[in-house]
Amino acid sequence: MRSIGLLLLLSGSVRGGCKWYQHTCNSGQCVDVLDICQGGDPACNDKSDSLQYCKTADRNSPVPDSWYIRCNKTGGLPGQIVGTSQITDDKYQCIDRSDEDPYTVKEERTDQMENCTDEYGSPGVRVAGTDNCAQSGNWCTDWSAGLNPSLCHNRTAWQDIPCTWFDITGTRCTGGKSGQCIFPDQTKYDGPDRTCSDMSDQVHDQNSTCSDRSGLCAKYCGGGCEDGCGDGWQADGVKCQSCLDPHNCTGSCSKPGPSCQACSNTEYFQCSDTCLHPGLRCDGHPQCSQGEDEEDCEDDYKEKKIV
Repeated sequence: MRSIGLLLLLSGSVRGGCKWYQHTCNSGQCVDVLDICQGGDPACNDKSDSLQYCKTADRNSPVPDSWYIRCNKTGGLPGQIVGTSQITDDKYQCIDRSDEDPYTVKEERTDQMENCTDEYGSPGVRVAGTDNCAQSGNWCTDWSAGLNPSLCHNRTAWQDIPCTWFDITGTRCTGGKSGQCIFPDQTKYDGPDRTCSDMSDQVHDQNSTCSDRSGLCAKYCGGGCEDGCGDGWQADGVKCQSCLDPHNCTGSCSKPGPSCQACSNTEYFQCSDTCLHPGLRCDGHPQCSQGEDEEDCEDDYKEKKIV
């Protein structure tokens, strides 16, 4: 039994055969509410606290006492309950990270960001009180401004900041480097990233084929990426490949190639309607629509020091 249950044990009453701080399994077994929906094996012997229960529990249902709080971010596991003493303690208990504000440990808050104008006269953002102003599409890349790890990993800091690069608009990565923007379909500039370094763009629809982008990428590929790479034109070859397959869709195929069957690679994690690069499994950032990729991840979280 967890420490909070122990602290309050003497004052507990019995509800339906179980103590007030316990969950009643379908079989009548009593388990500590802090032991269910933790991302590991079910605590109930009858498995009535399965992933399905954890996903569909009423977010508004009462918790046993004011010492407890329900994890309640959209897309998380509302069946999970944690102790109020675990809120904002710089450690993740809720799988959906709703126990920390902002989501990740020791991150810089959104209110530390402010609008500015960069050296080219374009609108940008910067950390308040600093001179490092850059367009949002120029932050958190591997080669440019904004290499502040804690800020670049803070999903909440960037969620309301649009991705722009001069006159084009991109999309934001959603994993461990949420400050990065990508512009996979643009051919006007050579500079912007096309691929998320946290691999959060490597999520593919099941029962789909990888797109043929040869027409879009003709500017970079010329006679074909294979020719460009084989002739030693590394820069052109890299540009060609990143344009042809910016999200590594062919990597999800059992037989990679043009228009191959996405999600047929058995090494990819299979969600209910999509598949993920295996590196996205148990990274603390749910990518499956139902959060299956963050199920049974306690040991991985500990190894990766996520919790």
